[in-house]
Amino acid sequence: MVELSFIQVKCSRVQITLSIIALLIGGTIYIFFRSDNLILFDWLYSIGIKNILSDIRTDFLSYNRINIPNWAKYSLPDGLWIFSYMLLVNVINKEANDSMSKLIIYFLPSIAIIWEFAQALHYVPGMFDYLDLVFYLFFILLFNSFTHYKKVRI
Repeated sequence: MVELSFIQVKCSRVQITLSIIALLIGGTIYIFFRSDNLILFDWLYSIGIKNILSDIRTDFLSYNRINIPNWAKYSLPDGLWIFSYMLLVNVINKEANDSMSKLIIYFLPSIAIIWEFAQALHYVPGMFDYLDLVFYLFFILLFNSFTHYKKVRI
């Protein structure tokens, strides 16, 4: 069994916390500002919270006339989810082989970027949006900065 230092445990907790926050912010944007015909809503409805979620959305939308920019509604959540994934996988793969760990960490972000270009070329359904790429790259760079800073500090 490998023992972790106090600093390593603290960094893991920070990464898990940031991962959860990013996931919750992205999910909240979807729940309150996106159409309910997205796959996320199918998943949420399948766990039996359709009525609760519908009531919350109806109440929120009827009382709040908040307009958020399209980039925050459509591109930011995907970037946040990629960031969340990378942080969480980084914590899980602490003891993994370094090259294998990097492959796993960057697999999903790479697929997201490839998918976006495939949309531009009409190989897959969907609409290409350069802002999606901007947010993917921003959060990949943020992850890299965070993990590099963490390594320097330890």
